[in-house]
Amino acid sequence: MGATSTLHGDSLAAFRPSRGIVSLLSPAGILVNEMERPRFSRITKLLDRLDSYSNLRALFLLGLTDTETPSGFSILAAKGFSLSASATTRHLLTYSAPRLGRGRLDRELRDGVWPRLRELGIVQRSYVLRKRESLVGHRAPIEYGAHPIAKSPNNSYALTDEARNLLTNNSPE
Repeated sequence: MGATSTLHGDSLAAFRPSRGIVSLLSPAGILVNEMERPRFSRITKLLDRLDSYSNLRALFLLGLTDTETPSGFSILAAKGFSLSASATTRHLLTYSAPRLGRGRLDRELRDGVWPRLRELGIVQRSYVLRKRESLVGHRAPIEYGAHPIAKSPNNSYALTDEARNLLTNNSPE
């Protein structure tokens, strides 16, 4: 079926077929496909170097670098935005659950993800404007840097520009 590949540390990954695409099961138990493998490798190496690796942090960052999956916000998906533009905790938990072999993940798990990633400067808060908000002054559909309305379902997270460049760079590592 092909050669094995290192996905996390020095361990070897095992191949597992999934929906006609060869997927890789990392030793940490995370399913990634062939296209995601380079990004996942960069993510795990970065988190390891920062002594901050966890499966969920790695998967949230994988989601925030995913330019193929449509945004979880219907207003953004309709405009062609991907999950990487901005995602809520629920969007990323839904993205992560099947990769961990789970049906659903509890939102309380966010407390082990966001504070550390924000502290490291990898992610930033973002806010997806409602349709009527975006019409006022012809604003961009996403505002970065804050959650202006407490507990809003439009509060989300995105990679910082520096993290996006580092994690999505396709040049050799």
